Amino acid sequence: MQKIKAVAHLLIFFSLSLPAHASPTGRFETLAARLQDPNLSTRQRLQAAKELGQLGDPRGIDPLLQALNLPGEEMPEIVVPALRQLKAAELLSKRAVDEKLPISERLTAVKGLRYLQDPIGFTALAKALGSTDAMLRAAAAWALSVAGAPQAEQELIRALNDPDKDVRYFAADALGSVKTPAVRAALEARQKIEQDFTVKYALQQALSKFSEL
Repeated sequence: MQKIKAVAHLLIFFSLSLPAHASPTGRFETLAARLQDPNLSTRQRLQAAKELGQLGDPRGIDPLLQALNLPGEEMPEIVVPALRQLKAAELLSKRAVDEKLPISERLTAVKGLRYLQDPIGFTALAKALGSTDAMLRAAAAWALSVAGAPQAEQELIRALNDPDKDVRYFAADALGSVKTPAVRAALEARQKIEQDFTVKYALQQALSKFSEL
């Protein structure tokens, strides 16, 4: 509790460092720069992330996504609510399935959806499982293992037979939270033929959850 109070006081202090008379555009640029400035303390950058969300400017989505790569457990705790304030899930859902975008952008979008765990993104993640890019498929399966697996049951079942072991691993992990007869049958069928040790482990763990019913 004392730590939370201390952080809150510091956030208030650092908010005073930004000019109150700044234009919306100037304020956005200032906050985005502060968020990425390695010379600032973590607390100062956290404050910038928080204020980007409060600013309500959708341009803040991209610098906030980049901030998820910064070290420290505290960063996602501030960045994710800020992204939610900017209603980022809708934009990221579109990016995740936009085949005209570079894979790197789509991967960043899927990562954002994994952090947000917003139902708006579940359909896009399910669709991304059908991508021709293995990294994107794996990222989508990973995101669905965090949230949204029931809404992507059929896509995840198909992903159990993906040629990429990482996709199969995360698909099995995700399906552990979908306790339907179809899922159980698919997990058992894959378990009989799976050769990769880590995927076998994920299949075993997923099936063990059915015994908890």
